[in-house]
Amino acid sequence: MRRELALDPEPAAARAARRFVTTVCAEWNLAHLTEPAMVVASELVSNAVCHSGTPMRLSVALHEPFLYIVLHDQRPDVDLPPAHSRLLDVYAAERGVCQPGEGEPDAGKRVWASIRAVPVTED
Repeated sequence: MRRELALDPEPAAARAARRFVTTVCAEWNLAHLTEPAMVVASELVSNAVCHSGTPMRLSVALHEPFLYIVLHDQRPDVDLPPAHSRLLDVYAAERGVCQPGEGEPDAGKRVWASIRAVPVTED
């Protein structure tokens, strides 16, 4: 499952991202992930607004056991967001940055974070 939202580089984008992931979590019966997904999406979008200033796309994908939140902007540098993104470290199981794959139409980069969607079970 995957959903995507186009965003302009403006302060209201973070609020739109929070609403988007709230809706997606509700539609996918992932209410327990709403808060972490909102925080992660808001951080990724806010960083892109501040540091990229380009149009962006936010995507949310469920590949169990993880919910992936990916922000694609048009700035090609592939540095991770600044260390002040400690909220990402609190909620994200992993995070990273990469350039689009070969043959993909857009330039820029993807900054992503994964949130564990399925609890770890002990056997």
